Amino acid sequence: MRYPDYIEKRLSEIEKIVSKWPVKMNIDNVVQWMLQFEPEDHDLPFRVIKNLNVLSFEEVNTALEIAFSKLNQRAARNSNKITHKNTLFAGVGPAAKSGSMISYHFRVINDISEDNFIDSSTIHLIKNKDVKNIVLVDDVIASGDTVIKEINRLTELVVPLNPEIKIFVLSICGFRKAIERINEESAAHAFCAYQYSEEDTVVSLDSSFYQSLAHEKRQLLRDKIIEYGKITNKSGLGYYGIGALIVFPYNTPNCTLPIIWGDRNGWIPLFRRAGRISGITGIFDELDKTVEEKKVEARYPKEKEKDDPATRLLHMYVEGKTDERFFDYIIERFNIEKALGYSQIKVISLGGAVFSSRLIETISIVDNDNVFVLDGDWPEKTLSDIKKNLGDYPIYLLKPSILQFLDLKKIFAIQIYQNKLHEFTQYIDDIQNDIKLPDQVIMKIERIILKGPRMRSQEQFILFIEEFLKIELVEEFINHLINLLKGE
Repeated sequence: MRYPDYIEKRLSEIEKIVSKWPVKMNIDNVVQWMLQFEPEDHDLPFRVIKNLNVLSFEEVNTALEIAFSKLNQRAARNSNKITHKNTLFAGVGPAAKSGSMISYHFRVINDISEDNFIDSSTIHLIKNKDVKNIVLVDDVIASGDTVIKEINRLTELVVPLNPEIKIFVLSICGFRKAIERINEESAAHAFCAYQYSEEDTVVSLDSSFYQSLAHEKRQLLRDKIIEYGKITNKSGLGYYGIGALIVFPYNTPNCTLPIIWGDRNGWIPLFRRAGRISGITGIFDELDKTVEEKKVEARYPKEKEKDDPATRLLHMYVEGKTDERFFDYIIERFNIEKALGYSQIKVISLGGAVFSSRLIETISIVDNDNVFVLDGDWPEKTLSDIKKNLGDYPIYLLKPSILQFLDLKKIFAIQIYQNKLHEFTQYIDDIQNDIKLPDQVIMKIERIILKGPRMRSQEQFILFIEEFLKIELVEEFINHLINLLKGE
């Protein structure tokens, strides 16, 4: 048969595009999908297939090797080598076939034993503290919402069993803002093989998707994409309004445009989404049961020398991983363990799980020596809720962050940091005159200087802290902790 003229004129170009996809696709199926759009909108589906990022199994496998390499590098930075004895893996998702599928490929391509994937038979390894790392694996990190919820739930369950455990999240693809959000808001370290930004989606009008179109036409085209997308999905741009153009050889993520995968209201998908099976959350009930068992054990403890300085352990719970790195360093540097009368102080980042009343309740039963060192920039109502949640636990509120221990005058006197912090030049006089800066300004400065790419190196991080640390303020902090732990 002969297709409409607007298709026939571009048929050879369409065939050329489709032939380059790493999956077999009948050209008639592609044209059938394109014909769902009104003739006056024929440029829209053509731009979609032209800009579609269809990954092959080979590219997926390469990405998984890259992600595993990044995992090993990240763990090594924290002196925490990944081995088959100390690491468990799991797919992401309450019911994520893609998470489970990608976990299988990850295991095979990186030669990881099936025994290293978490199930009910491996929970005792977490409880016995044989496991130091849990790695969650997914194909795409879109908004970070689902992953953060799962990390916080996982943190809530594993911290009472093994406070020192580290959680990592790795994926084939991820969006920069989502990766940054996970690293900022949770206790996990997240990274991906292929990192994309908004410019790689149809959301940004600067995307190459709109190449050669005038600005006003770009806006109209995006509106049309949303209009068609809403025929088959509540969000015309896909999950969280991401507007991605990614297709995997086994599935299409829901953050990709619904016009590509949707099948509701008679819409014919170009690439379908697969069904769903269980992922990491399938094991949460088993972990929950183990936590409850540990609570019972804690109510009837064995005799132990709790007050013996040689055995006393203090858990210092902090919000973020940067805080964890900082306090790990100053505890060792200033021998704070001896000052407080403990054989060991373990700093544990909780991320968003600091709000979990269930976690706090469990900690109160299974551990007795705990202190919380939290950012002081929370709104008054939130801070009140946190204090209520923590009950009688000693709390040290930072002013408002670990930046309180660093010499801002000295930092702003150095040209390289002046350049990085140019947006805060209006505060230089306040800094020089020891006038307190707004909390939100301090938090922004901290993010720029302590959470940038350069500070990923532990060596660089320590060198920076050493250069700008105000020792007298650390000594004040130690004295404050001593009084807090005495209940004063």
